[in-house]
Amino acid sequence: MDFWKGQENLPDYLIERVEKLNSNEGLLNDLFLINPFNEQPLSLRPNFAFFDFKSDTTPSQADVYFIIASIVHFARFPESQLNSIKQYQDMKFLRFHEHVQSVFSPECFNRFNDGIIQAAILRIANPNELNYSVQDDLSYEMATVLKNLFKNDKDPDRCEAILEFLLAIATGKLRLKKKHKDQFLNHVKDNFDNKKISIFCEFALRSQ
Repeated sequence: MDFWKGQENLPDYLIERVEKLNSNEGLLNDLFLINPFNEQPLSLRPNFAFFDFKSDTTPSQADVYFIIASIVHFARFPESQLNSIKQYQDMKFLRFHEHVQSVFSPECFNRFNDGIIQAAILRIANPNELNYSVQDDLSYEMATVLKNLFKNDKDPDRCEAILEFLLAIATGKLRLKKKHKDQFLNHVKDNFDNKKISIFCEFALRSQ
């Protein structure tokens, strides 16, 4: 919420979003920013391995958030959940100390290409886990993944979570080297003709 403080002439959509967040209503299907192309909430496609689509229940955004949060929690704290030291040594986890900083692989966002899953990862991740600015080649790799994900507005299904990525960049949660950040954001400006995307892109360009 602090990000919007001091911003003048906020668009109606952002004002409505802030009011929604300040209300006492639940956010069962309003956790994430909407798909800017069809103005609808992000929803899960019926091919997600961690949900039984044979049931009559439609997974809410809160369901998806909980599932992804559980997976990420395991990646952060695996010790008590593995059966052997060898199993532990053979797997990769999110680790942080003075000599090691782990980030989500940029390829995660290619492999999990449902917008709602991408949005959940962005929301659940700690800033350090999305800090691709620590290495030039890592920043370049992430910027390349983003440009490939969000080529243009001709494939809206592939770009449904673009507002979440722009918000993460604007707030400094997802960090790239400045040259890579500017390249990606200018790419978005040049290839997307959408008012909401333009608004978030401008905020991201003005961020430090």
